Amino acid sequence: MQATAEQHDSGHPGTASDELNLYGRRGARRSLLDTVAFRALSQICTLLSYVVMVRGMAERDFGVFNLLYGFVPVVSTMLTP
Repeated sequence: MQATAEQHDSGHPGTASDELNLYGRRGARRSLLDTVAFRALSQICTLLSYVVMVRGMAERDFGVFNLLYGFVPVVSTMLTP
């Protein structure tokens, strides 16, 4: 069954206005929760990997690593228009 132009303007589900809506309320909430959870997990993994690197690297190597790692934001700031 095909919808006519009048049915698309009625605001019922499956209309042209719903095509612009990527998420419903439930999907948006789920997406937000996933984002928060994975960001927290990412921060925890970063912290743990940093601890492992501190323990595994010599002091001088770790200092060089920090200098190079700190250079990335400087370069990205300089390249930003």
